[in-house]
Amino acid sequence: MTHSSTRQGSRRLRRTALGAFLAIGFVAASACTADPGPTNGATLTASAPTSEVASGTVVTVTGAGYNPEANIGTRPPLWGQPAGVYVAFACVTDPWKPSAGAGSANRAVIEQFWAVPSVAAFNAIGGAASGAIMMDQSGAFAVDVTLSAAPCAGRYAIITLPGSGAPVNAGEENEIPVTFAPQT
Repeated sequence: MTHSSTRQGSRRLRRTALGAFLAIGFVAASACTADPGPTNGATLTASAPTSEVASGTVVTVTGAGYNPEANIGTRPPLWGQPAGVYVAFACVTDPWKPSAGAGSANRAVIEQFWAVPSVAAFNAIGGAASGAIMMDQSGAFAVDVTLSAAPCAGRYAIITLPGSGAPVNAGEENEIPVTFAPQT
């Protein structure tokens, strides 16, 4: 084999590799879902009062009006797909909302779930054992949350925010304040 034919073979291999890389990138990009934009009207409610509760109280938290097509994930396992919302019982400091520029340091999670809009997303997260819950096609979900007192330098709240590093969506950042009864 001559030096010239080796160089041509090497160039062909690089072009083939580049073509394959571009094709994979195109397929991956075309598989991404476009985010429909901000949500309006999402609500979060609790089945029982959340003020002056005893530590260990369990409330059913219900979300309604969340957009199952919103919150396109920016990291695995739901990169490029509708990623639902995190539902967390947390100690928060203001501002806690991503739409207000807050980072995760303003949200110390005590218990967290991930409401997702598809069985594939539910399975990708690891199912119920990993905190996944299903969001239906109307954007509704329900989950039992245990309100346990833990060290907190801010205030307690049950919150929702976009999952999987999705862009800010203020309409899906909701809060239910929680206070604990004094210990006797």
